[in-house]
Amino acid sequence: MKFLKYSLYASVGLFALIVVAIIVVIVTFDPNQYKGELAKIVKEKTGRTLAVEGKIGLSVFPSVGVAVGKTTLSERNSDKIFARIDDVLLVTGDRMDDVTAYFPTGG
Repeated sequence: MKFLKYSLYASVGLFALIVVAIIVVIVTFDPNQYKGELAKIVKEKTGRTLAVEGKIGLSVFPSVGVAVGKTTLSERNSDKIFARIDDVLLVTGDRMDDVTAYFPTGG
């Protein structure tokens, strides 16, 4: 009976430790500090210029998602804009490969 009791304590303690670790990562991680590195990688791999002027935000509840502000992507080896978004929220669905983008309609 003692083994079962201590196993339950250990399980609850491990679960609490994992929850605290996740909360610490969420509170302290700033994805905006990686904008320059992300732009550099895009330039190296595609020859395009990525400019993320807006903020990048992360969410984990109720579903995992990334919110990105004003962002532009240039033509290959050019400064001409190929694509631009003002605001987008990417969230996962029931499966990790089921991603949905929400574009605000404005107004």
